[in-house]
Amino acid sequence: MGLEQLIALGKEKGSLTYDEINRMLPAHVTSSDEIDDVLVALSAQQIDVVDSEDAADNSGRRQQAGND
Repeated sequence: MGLEQLIALGKEKGSLTYDEINRMLPAHVTSSDEIDDVLVALSAQQIDVVDSEDAADNSGRRQQAGND
C-alpha cells in the first residue's frame, strides 16, 4: 500500500490513526523525513491524524458541533 491508499482511506473516514498509517506505509518509508512528508501530505488533504479511533470520534463531534 502507498500514500494514495492512505489518502483514500483518510478521506473516507475523515481521519487516520497512527497505527493505521504505520500498517499501510510502504516498508521502504522508514526515515523521519519520509514519515513527516506523509503526515504533511495527509494534512494537505485535510485528513486528521489521531492517536486512536476514540480521538477521531471526539474530533468529529467537535467539528459537527461547530457547524451547527
